[in-house]
Amino acid sequence: MKKIYFIVCLVVTAIFSYAHDTISQITQFLTQYGEHVFEACNVSYNNYTPSPETLNRFMLKDFFATNGDVEVEKSGTILYDALANCIFIGFRGSENLADLKRGLYAFQQPADKLGAKGCHVHAGYYDYYTKSRNSLLTQLKAVIKTIPRKQRTKLSLFTCGHSMGGALASIAHADLLHRKQRVNNYMIRVNKTITFGAPKVWCKDAATYFNSKLASKTIRVNHWDDPIQHLSPSIGNLLYWCKHYAHYGQAVNLPPHPVNVNSHSLSFYQETLANMRPTSIQTAIEQALNYSHPYHPLLVTSHKMAAATKKVVGSLVKTATKKVAQSTLDGGAFVARKAAEAASAVCSPVWSAATSLFNATQKLASTTLGVIGDAAKGAAEGINRLAEATTRQVFRGFRALRHFVNRTPPTNAGFGFVRGS
Repeated sequence: MKKIYFIVCLVVTAIFSYAHDTISQITQFLTQYGEHVFEACNVSYNNYTPSPETLNRFMLKDFFATNGDVEVEKSGTILYDALANCIFIGFRGSENLADLKRGLYAFQQPADKLGAKGCHVHAGYYDYYTKSRNSLLTQLKAVIKTIPRKQRTKLSLFTCGHSMGGALASIAHADLLHRKQRVNNYMIRVNKTITFGAPKVWCKDAATYFNSKLASKTIRVNHWDDPIQHLSPSIGNLLYWCKHYAHYGQAVNLPPHPVNVNSHSLSFYQETLANMRPTSIQTAIEQALNYSHPYHPLLVTSHKMAAATKKVVGSLVKTATKKVAQSTLDGGAFVARKAAEAASAVCSPVWSAATSLFNATQKLASTTLGVIGDAAKGAAEGINRLAEATTRQVFRGFRALRHFVNRTPPTNAGFGFVRGS
């Protein structure tokens, strides 16, 4: 028993120690690189104009989605800070109707080329990443080549993004981990990925696989009032997309906002984190670690309202269906009764006429048979009398002939025969 108690104490201590180290690492990262992360996410958007200070402080390189060799649209921006010796690959979020279509194209595609064999990834986002990959690697290698070789060994590389950009950042991390790209002798390694309000992009098996490899290197900043980070997209559960999507990595759940604001906007995340003290950030991380689903009170209320509404609607639908069914049966019986009466009204004269016709036909047939019978009987009797008279006459003729032969001797001169007297 003492050994078991000792082992349990060690396990519990290890869990709490790991949780404390995780909180410390995330808090330290957000404190150290928070400005870089948000600047990289902001400059990745087409409608964002960087300030002169940003242009002087950072090296910025845009990369694009391509169709063959033709650049179609900007996918994101690479931000390099020489003083901090770090690179942030920022992927832009949704900006147009085409991006919305990519999000809705939620069929699942094999993720074998990302190292997760037998698993699947969101087809719309993965297709967009593959179109941007060549341009991304070209610009990334160009930036790394400008860094002195001694500094490359200490270089920190991060991927980040907001909304759709968060999904692309997650795919990029997995791709760079699997493909192991090199610049001269430098191996491109992603130190960490941080996303804001990103939708789910991996199937459950893929999320489990990457959670075992990249959980400590992935930070997901969420807000429970932000609907995008809850998307599976669940509407796809009706079709092939039925396999559920899932997140992986460490979650930071921001507290509810007292004012009704756009909780999905990047500026909202930036302002919320900027106004939070490190202790508040730790609390948000602890809530994410301790509760797999730390529901917002409003979300709980909405769930209860939805359950009550479902119950009421179900009862109303049941009652209405019963009434409609009863009305249908009553209406059907009424229609059937009227149809029977109409058929009876139509068929009665026809039946009477048919009966009269049958009786007349039967009487005619009887009369005809009687007449024919009498005629046949008379004919038979006449034939019988005729036959009897004929027979009598024939017998009389035979008797007369025989009598005549017996009385009159024949002449046999021609034969030399003389009858004696």
